[in-house]
Amino acid sequence: MNHDLTLCRKAFKTIESYDMLKRGDNVVLGLSGGADSVALLDFLCSLRQEWGLVVHACHINHGIRGQEADRDQVFCEELCQKYTVKLYCFTEDIPALAAACGRSQEEVARECRYRHFEALADELGAKVATAHTLSDSVETVVLNLARGSALGGLCGIPPVRGAVVRPLIAVTREEVEDYCARRGLSYVTDSTNETDDYTRNFIRHHLVPGLLRVNPGAQRAVGSMSEVLREQRDYLEGQAALALQRAKRGEGYDVVSLSSEHIALQRLAVSALLRGQGVQVDRALVERVLAAFGVERAVLQLRRGLYLCLERGLLFFREGRPAKEEESFCQPFEAEKVIVFQGKTYRFLCYDYEQFKNIENNDKSLLKNCIDYDRIKVNAVLRTRRAGDRFSHPGRGWTKTLKKLFNEYHVPPPERGRRLVLADEEGVLWVEGFGVDRRGAVTGLTGRVLQVVITPCEGAGTIEKKGGECDEGRYFKGTDHRAGAEK
Repeated sequence: MNHDLTLCRKAFKTIESYDMLKRGDNVVLGLSGGADSVALLDFLCSLRQEWGLVVHACHINHGIRGQEADRDQVFCEELCQKYTVKLYCFTEDIPALAAACGRSQEEVARECRYRHFEALADELGAKVATAHTLSDSVETVVLNLARGSALGGLCGIPPVRGAVVRPLIAVTREEVEDYCARRGLSYVTDSTNETDDYTRNFIRHHLVPGLLRVNPGAQRAVGSMSEVLREQRDYLEGQAALALQRAKRGEGYDVVSLSSEHIALQRLAVSALLRGQGVQVDRALVERVLAAFGVERAVLQLRRGLYLCLERGLLFFREGRPAKEEESFCQPFEAEKVIVFQGKTYRFLCYDYEQFKNIENNDKSLLKNCIDYDRIKVNAVLRTRRAGDRFSHPGRGWTKTLKKLFNEYHVPPPERGRRLVLADEEGVLWVEGFGVDRRGAVTGLTGRVLQVVITPCEGAGTIEKKGGECDEGRYFKGTDHRAGAEK
């Protein structure tokens, strides 16, 4: 082995810097037959005598490229015979798996590969070596940048992740090809890599060359940036873990304690909590959780059967549907306050009557959620429905129990306890989905107006409306909510 080759020098330095391999280690190499994995196989096999490495290889036939995929498998089998390396081959029908779960083939294929790699490594007591390069990491950074990623996405592909090591992560694709040429190594080429059908291929063919035109050393620069950002991320994640320790109260976390931390640590702490429950984290979900910090009580559905709850200043997870959660909700009403409940955000905004007239003139659909603020008694509460609650239509003259109203408009039973009600000692003033009660309707004598603004929290357990149900955009269509007025 010529240790003057660039790939060898960089791979040795990477292994040493990250303590990837030790003498006598078992290694399972992910072998596709492409230039990167062939170069890594050759490099690792060159260490067997000096380091006492035991090298195995694992090849996954994804069932995507037909005869070409079969050709790759045969190539890997012959290559491993040449190197006297035991090869483990697995076949997966990735197109069928991707179609069944509604995800991309690229994403499903990656998960299948790592599942087989890691299962085999566990069986053999080995580490997993993949042939990711600096070029792959740069493409990942560009992709994440285009998606608006936070700090973690700009850290690129990690050199080490658990039992997975990447000795070529400081090596460019060009250096891999140079190594193969100098060593006389043959390899196969995936024909799909030549098209722009996959986003990563488009980045490789068009965006990365653009970066290199701006700076010929762009790959090195991005690699250096990612290395620094990984250090900063590790430090911040450590601080976020300490913040969670400080906030820990039994099975929950004190919201006041978490809220006192820097916003960067709050976001990282919330992300860590969610990932710890196996929840796929994105910026929107983290922001919904942080918004709940400002309310007294909130329930966010994270996925089927898993809820994040905030009660009495504590944030905690609950498996299964919260028992009687919707029926038990009740808290004192306060204007200019934000409430998060059952996947929706409720804001209560106050206007004087002159400001209200602008709303009335511009968007009459909002009128059903406008209430005469001065008619609300001081002991008003925001709650879910109770037996005997009655609602009077402000323009049509009828009065009905909420039970009858929900039945007539086919509100599904599971949602009836999720509709909030504003009530005081005299009864109901407003019902979510049906609007203002006659007693709370705005009139020409109104001084101040309370507007209820409801927005769904995307992906947080909102309820789909069934056919025939009274929804908020239809019920009072064409009706002026001022008492006694009918258009």
